[in-house]
Amino acid sequence: MSKVVPARYAVAGFNAQLPSPAVPQLQYIGEEWLASRTDIADHAHETWEVYLQLDGEADWHDRAGATTLGPGDGYLSGPGVRHHLGRVRGLRHHFVFAIIDADAWVATRLPALASHVRRARSHGRLFTGPADALRTPLRLLVEATTRATAHRDLALATALDALCVAMFDWAIEPEAASLRPEHPAVALVRERVDRSPGRRWTLAELAAGTGMTPKHLCTVFGRQVGQTPHQYLLAARLAGIKHALADTDLSITQLAEDYGFASSQHLARVFAARIGSAPRAFRAEQRRMADQTGR
Repeated sequence: MSKVVPARYAVAGFNAQLPSPAVPQLQYIGEEWLASRTDIADHAHETWEVYLQLDGEADWHDRAGATTLGPGDGYLSGPGVRHHLGRVRGLRHHFVFAIIDADAWVATRLPALASHVRRARSHGRLFTGPADALRTPLRLLVEATTRATAHRDLALATALDALCVAMFDWAIEPEAASLRPEHPAVALVRERVDRSPGRRWTLAELAAGTGMTPKHLCTVFGRQVGQTPHQYLLAARLAGIKHALADTDLSITQLAEDYGFASSQHLARVFAARIGSAPRAFRAEQRRMADQTGR
């Protein structure tokens, strides 16, 4: 069994190369917390890499340009696709990834998936976007890697089956309809937050009328959305502020008031921690990029 070792260049986390000789197609897996402004050099793999952003924001680049990944976003990189991490934003850059010889694994265990693998291979660049479908199988694979159980190899193989199905279905059928109806309480909370992200919601107010206690709501909401209600609210606020900084001349003080922050200083601290730059610097960068695009 390969050692699970601390991530070499990360603040925290682990890496495992070839976690088990019984599952050689799982070549590498890791979970890492990176320091702000860390980069990862341009590289490509001979096999497949799957990546899920759990917290923070990161700019990933391939031959088609840059894509910003936020919490819950992911990418899938095929063999030979060159890519690099251009910039980490925020203080909580947290992700999980795996490098897999998916062609060999699918040919042996999941032949029904082969057509999706061929289509994905021909894409020639990163698949990116919201990737909640990858969260559970990646978490299962991390747990199987890091627990020395009697059936560890079986757990690794089963989790790898689930991950391969999830990542190729996600890449080829990203708009596939969900067969699981959203819980009415979750839908109500999302509607409230999306409609009024600037309101200073308490958890009790969000839970009102859902038929749930605040604690139970957090459990159900987290299970379906992958975030707590507070995290969802903060993400909605920051998304609105980013758009306003790019598209309006509203002052930071006004944005703090509009989006439920105690002060402009409070907004600036949270924005810098999550996005990786001060609001004014973010606005200047967005204006500069818009000017360049317009030329």
